[in-house]
Amino acid sequence: MKLFDDTLTQLSNALDVRLLRQNVLAGNLANVDTPGYQPTDVDFDRAMAAASQGQAPTAAIVPAAGDGAG
Repeated sequence: MKLFDDTLTQLSNALDVRLLRQNVLAGNLANVDTPGYQPTDVDFDRAMAAASQGQAPTAAIVPAAGDGAG
């Protein structure tokens, strides 16, 4: 049935985007003491839009928002 095909595709895309974000955040942690390193994050909405169009969601990697403590 077409409904389930679309739903499973969206769920698969969402898992791919979440995995991408997990990897980006792990990279941020691994480089926390690296001088000059700028942490990044994933814009979930942009990544999902890219994934649903068959594009790589890596274009949605953006600079991380600051915590305001700076």
